[in-house]
Amino acid sequence: VNILPALSGIGDKSQGDEMQQYLKIAESEGYAHDELKKIALCIDFAAYYLRSMEGRVLVDDLLGATKEKQSQLVAIWYDEAHKKMSEQCTVAQRYTTLQESEKAVIATIQLERVNISSEFPSFGKSTGMMCDWLKSQHTKPVFVLGIAKDMLVIRTTHPHFNLNEMIATMQQPHWAVSGGGHERAGTLHFAPAAQAEVLQCVREWIERIGG
Repeated sequence: VNILPALSGIGDKSQGDEMQQYLKIAESEGYAHDELKKIALCIDFAAYYLRSMEGRVLVDDLLGATKEKQSQLVAIWYDEAHKKMSEQCTVAQRYTTLQESEKAVIATIQLERVNISSEFPSFGKSTGMMCDWLKSQHTKPVFVLGIAKDMLVIRTTHPHFNLNEMIATMQQPHWAVSGGGHERAGTLHFAPAAQAEVLQCVREWIERIGG
């Protein structure tokens, strides 16, 4: 599928020369950037609800196996996904705790308390939405810590933060830390009993790099 690299890049918020080439390929297939963003969101929406169920036909249609079906699915699912994201963002804005210093803004979200159970968007997408919103409100670097009982979702705009480097330093065996992602976006998992210790370690790391 010729548009797949562009869709993957948009979903992953990729940039760079390669991404521009992928967008040009998609454009040559008749897909504008805004349309690709809608399709990427619909794929996230479908993947969230399908999970382990067989959904190959639906995904193929979203990817353009049948352009007419693709247009119909996007018309239905995009509005619903956007509505749920808007509702979630409103809740998260109300119940997110902000800590602002001279150097950065640190937001803490208790994901299991603000996300509606079993409903889109996912913990990762909810955390990313808050990062995007806070970025629009502040000129300082932003850190968003999405906390659940056994995981921490991190999104940041700080140029010197490297999630994988931080995780590599967390060697305490009783924490049972795992996970990773990009330099400024990813998830780490840990033993639920270690939550307070892990969060303290993350905050100290943020402070060291200028958070």
